[in-house]
Amino acid sequence: MAIARHFWYIRKRHEALAVTPSVKQLLDPAILAFALLVLIWLFSLTPWRAPVRRLSFLGALVLGLVYFGPLPALLSQPLAQRFPPADFNALPPPDLILVLGGMTMAEPNLEPGSTHPPFTRRSERFLMGLELAQKFPSARLVFTGWAGAEAGVRGAEATRLANLAIALGLSEDQILIDPLAQTTADHPIQLELNPAIGPDPSHTTYIVTSAIHMPRAMGVFAAQGWSDIHGVPTDYPFPLETPWFSRQQPAGKKLTIVQEALGEWAALVSYRSRDLIAQILPSP
Repeated sequence: MAIARHFWYIRKRHEALAVTPSVKQLLDPAILAFALLVLIWLFSLTPWRAPVRRLSFLGALVLGLVYFGPLPALLSQPLAQRFPPADFNALPPPDLILVLGGMTMAEPNLEPGSTHPPFTRRSERFLMGLELAQKFPSARLVFTGWAGAEAGVRGAEATRLANLAIALGLSEDQILIDPLAQTTADHPIQLELNPAIGPDPSHTTYIVTSAIHMPRAMGVFAAQGWSDIHGVPTDYPFPLETPWFSRQQPAGKKLTIVQEALGEWAALVSYRSRDLIAQILPSP
């Protein structure tokens, strides 16, 4: 009954959020560029010529900073480099290897003839989780990921990732799942409800997530009282040692990096305003 009530709450919350575009959608550079072009066109129909010239210059400047300048790196690297790459020789062996979700698409996107969940560009999280589970066989591998109230526990991302890990040879006894958390802030709360983890976790925990997302993830767990946590960043937006002005990336990827970084900065500000993290940019 508790699970049923939880899914009812999730469904209502999802319906309430669905009517309002998310901040990340509004910060999409492609949407912003389209809105700017619409404004330019509207101003061109009026006697006001000066605003058209100013908007055109602004649009060209922003696109230039994205495609040819340092804007993608300026926005993403303070996030991605906040926590250093994991040095497993210096870290204590983990009790928990926590792989945060958000790396697959929903089941309707499943490729014909395939049984594994369709991955996004964040699939390195899953691969790193498998690698760590093999390196530390006594640790419990925890998959998180929600797929909507309609999917239920069986269709949740965490469940599908666990099934794939078992199919690839991991023991079912080594794996735990968190299929109910919708946001980063939900993860420590839901995990503490798991009897295998407990309400006052003192486990040595490796948190595996994208480098851009790592500050918010680590900040949330630290604010919730998880003390022995260690970040394992994956899928860096840029090579760490490359100078900012000489970074070569496809134009589409640069737009994606800007969108993700803007969304992450907005989420950090929101989390700090709600006291979900102790500082806007959590530190090691």
